[in-house]
Amino acid sequence: MKEKEKIESGNWFVDIIMSFAPNVNDIQVTGTPEEMTSKASWEAFSISTLAGTVPGVIGYATILPELAALTKLQVNLVYKIAKYYEQEGKVNKTIVMHIFGTAMGVAL
Repeated sequence: MKEKEKIESGNWFVDIIMSFAPNVNDIQVTGTPEEMTSKASWEAFSISTLAGTVPGVIGYATILPELAALTKLQVNLVYKIAKYYEQEGKVNKTIVMHIFGTAMGVAL
């Protein structure tokens, strides 16, 4: 996506998922892809650990926020790596939907 273009798919689900995509101009590359991946993996570990500490039935309420946080983290990482290689124009809604599908455990 060039800018934060408005999705005119008519599908509310795609619009919600695409809201996780950052504005291309706001992306800050903070190192090599290996460094960014390592940092993102520690952030994902922290998010999952924190969400997993909630016991009992209340712990089920943390599933959707954890999924949203991890998906946003992964989408941002993909955009950062694409910007590092100057290929951010090739990241589109199909790639973002694949990331979300993988997070949900849907195999293609």
